[in-house]
Amino acid sequence: MKLAILTYQNALNVGAVLQAYALQQVLTKMGHQCEIIDYRNSYLEETYKTKNIMQIKSPKELIKWLLNVNKEKRKRVKFSEFNQKYQNFSSTVYKEDNIHESNDKYDAFIVGSDQVWNMNLNGEDENYFLSFVEDSKNKISYAASFGYKEVPAIHRAKTYEGISKLNSISVRETSGKVITQELTSREAQVVLDPTLLLDKLEWKEINYEKKSNNKEYILVYIIAATPSIIEFAKKLGRKYNCEVICIHNSPIPKKGVKNIRDCSPTEFLNYVENAKFVLSSSFHGICFSILFEKDFFFELDVKPQNNNSRIETLVAKLNLGERQIVNGETQTYNSIDYKNVLKRLDNEKAKSYEFLEESIEKMNIQDSKEVLN
Repeated sequence: MKLAILTYQNALNVGAVLQAYALQQVLTKMGHQCEIIDYRNSYLEETYKTKNIMQIKSPKELIKWLLNVNKEKRKRVKFSEFNQKYQNFSSTVYKEDNIHESNDKYDAFIVGSDQVWNMNLNGEDENYFLSFVEDSKNKISYAASFGYKEVPAIHRAKTYEGISKLNSISVRETSGKVITQELTSREAQVVLDPTLLLDKLEWKEINYEKKSNNKEYILVYIIAATPSIIEFAKKLGRKYNCEVICIHNSPIPKKGVKNIRDCSPTEFLNYVENAKFVLSSSFHGICFSILFEKDFFFELDVKPQNNNSRIETLVAKLNLGERQIVNGETQTYNSIDYKNVLKRLDNEKAKSYEFLEESIEKMNIQDSKEVLN
């Protein structure tokens, strides 16, 4: 069967790129032909663009631009190289006006993972509900995320209509299951992020970067800024005599640490694999800490509008809540018992694979019944 994945394939975000790679690999292992649709959503494309110096409107914005422009260029090159080497993109580039033509090439469509149902993020693009897909085709969501705990009133009608037409629904966090139930009365299955469906050895196949030195370090990976994660990392660094390395996207360097702002997906994997500890406010930072069996700590975003649900769902499933940093402290510094964690993870993986297998086959079974009738 030829499958298409629709996700945020061009994001300059390690987690977004690696989850797309992972889902592609999983579906290929299951025996399917698989492509990631090279879809260029105009709203996101504009968001991704690097500003020209002529677009700078204030001295403060100019300083940030000067601090960031060269690092962003290097990062774009690295992400482009990764995509060319590892991602199986469609040969056709699709936009809003021709995405419907992809119906001629694929038997089934899978939307996810990532915040594909966050209409604030994608400019209210209903194509991420697979609205362009013909009714005769199988439409599946895998680990789709809303990115908010409640659908804004302005998006509720379109979200309801989009979800209602899917053949099979799965989401990445418990809040997504609640939203789907309340909005459509349909049951959504909570499944693992695609990155967690591959094991450590499979990730090492693309983790070819060489560790630059043998000095122990603590890795901090930040997406959302949180109150005390940097200071906690410095305290941990003093305790264990380790350098602190911080991967982040801010143009402003973090004080007292080594700043990495142009990290490629493979460099990220290398940094996680070789760290003594990993500290993160990022969902995928936690995912890869678990995959590489690292002792890690996490801190949640305290802003009212946050994406904590996906982290909370994962750590609850794997009984890792005690690794949370609260007010600059954590319940334990003990090493994680990964024997029990990986056992729980394997149980969740089995359920996630089962969802994919049953969802993909659902349309085949329905077609067979129609032929018999």
